[in-house]
Amino acid sequence: MFHPDPDKDPTPPAQPPHHRWRRVFAWIGGVVLLLIVLVAITIVVLLHSQRFHNYVLAKVNSIATQKLGAQVDVQNYVLHFSPLGLDVYGVTVHGANPYPDPPVLQLQHAHVGVRIVSLLSRKWYLSDVTLNHPVVQVLVDKNGVSNIPKPKPGNSKSSTTIWDLGIRHTLLDQGDIYYNGQATPLYADLHNLNLHAAYDVARTMYSGELQYTNGRVVFGAYQPFQHDFDATFAVSPSTFELTKAELKGPAAQVDLVDTVTNFSNPRIQAKYNIALNGAQAAKLLNNPSIPAGAVEG
Repeated sequence: MFHPDPDKDPTPPAQPPHHRWRRVFAWIGGVVLLLIVLVAITIVVLLHSQRFHNYVLAKVNSIATQKLGAQVDVQNYVLHFSPLGLDVYGVTVHGANPYPDPPVLQLQHAHVGVRIVSLLSRKWYLSDVTLNHPVVQVLVDKNGVSNIPKPKPGNSKSSTTIWDLGIRHTLLDQGDIYYNGQATPLYADLHNLNLHAAYDVARTMYSGELQYTNGRVVFGAYQPFQHDFDATFAVSPSTFELTKAELKGPAAQVDLVDTVTNFSNPRIQAKYNIALNGAQAAKLLNNPSIPAGAVEG
């Protein structure tokens, strides 16, 4: 006997809930990806826009001048995304009134590299800090007024320390320092200043070497003290260790090893050795009564 097929339900079967959510998430992901692409394109366009570049440069100079209380001029900057970093060129920080010139700081080039560990946890550190040919000129007049700018107090409550930054590598080369304190009468200039430092994450410690050549210090009516300096060091939140410090000149040589612990109530342990050249020391101190010969102690 023939039985006709039952009428088919014209309504299509409902999709399982997880299929609907999968489609929703796919749409959300597509929209987010589109927004990221649009933002990236916008950033690229802005970074390659000379007008935007000049605007950022003028804004940086204006904010830095306002915060520091002295004229700041930055000639140019370049932002890198791979690896993430910033290069700054031609930095000039003028002195505070009434001595805006000569500038208290001139910096040929600076580079800061940033390494992001986690965006969600906001974890990052400075992978590299480089300062090329910084020139520092500090002036102090007979009334004790200097050209060092006095930054305006800020409202920031940030507690970030140099240990939080964890700078993995630091380089300062071809630096020059000039100091002329008329109040004390003291004049000093140091050339070829170089600093190399690295950060040890496991020990929370910076270690490195500081050196300069052709140092010249004049105090009062004494003759210039010509010398070179070389030191290696290590510093942590609780300890500073000067593993070697050597100051060498025609008149004297000083070797020093020093350890400082407990910065809140410092405890210092030091060993030193001084070798004097009597003839050179007599010239330096304008004192012919100093006997010639070598003295060590």
